[in-house]
Amino acid sequence: MQQERQRLAAVLDRGLRSARAMRALLDEEHAALLKRDAAAIKALAGRKADHTEQLEQCGKDLAAALKALGIAENGRAVDDWLGRYDAGGRLTTRWNEYRTTLEECAHENSVNGEVVALSRRHSEAALRLLQGQTPDTHLYDPNGQKARSGASPRTLAKA
Repeated sequence: MQQERQRLAAVLDRGLRSARAMRALLDEEHAALLKRDAAAIKALAGRKADHTEQLEQCGKDLAAALKALGIAENGRAVDDWLGRYDAGGRLTTRWNEYRTTLEECAHENSVNGEVVALSRRHSEAALRLLQGQTPDTHLYDPNGQKARSGASPRTLAKA
């Protein structure tokens, strides 16, 4: 069992390093999104994909380490096992930091996705204005289907 515990500790250490690196990368991505720095965003996308693969591998390795210890692959089971067998609390600390950092990554990734979506909506609205359409104004035709308002089909460039 000692060897399996050491394997779990090593996997958690690697996973925590990967999760922290992803968290830092997501912070960089957020800053680049706010600055609308397309070159930085593109460069970060490749790095983000690499870190995602690393985290996925850590997840697989963690599942294997837990299985070797006879622990079900869920947070409650891990917490219960650690409560019984981690007297010094070192594995518990690593496990909690790992989970917290992954939760932070998920949150920051969601925030970044919202920034991208907002930027896209603004770009689409600006494009509609340039095309002579009124922004997001929908009316209904006699059949109850959405129809664009009566904006001129002329683009702003032709006005």
